[in-house]
Amino acid sequence: MKQALSVCIVSMISIVSINANASCSIGVGSLNFGQYNPFSESNNYTSAHININCLNETDVIVKTTSLLDRNQLRTMKNIQYPEKNDVLAYQIFTNVARDTLFGDGNNNTAVFSGTNKNFILYGTLIKKQNVFKGIYQDSLTLEINY
Repeated sequence: MKQALSVCIVSMISIVSINANASCSIGVGSLNFGQYNPFSESNNYTSAHININCLNETDVIVKTTSLLDRNQLRTMKNIQYPEKNDVLAYQIFTNVARDTLFGDGNNNTAVFSGTNKNFILYGTLIKKQNVFKGIYQDSLTLEINY
């Protein structure tokens, strides 16, 4: 049986694609799920902000190619004890109701779009996962078009 100790979760978001000719700046928060208890009856929830500031009224599209559909969860790897090959499954949504997955706009996923430049990612870490203690981390790649 795997050790059921507290697990520290860190999820990083990185930006991959930026159009250097446009006049916009981007700030992205981190999805941090905090301590994970594998015996908890509840999912862990968190959120992170994406703020885009443009000089002109500019339409933006924010998406990720990392999520495919509701059947494919994202996973964080144990970076403290990589030899354990443990992963924690989580999902990222575009709304607080957590019923619309964030993705690339295909396979039942949604993107953020419009002139609103303040978006929120809503993360859900799935309950009752039997994992070894450690620090779990994943990188989510965002593509921002404007």
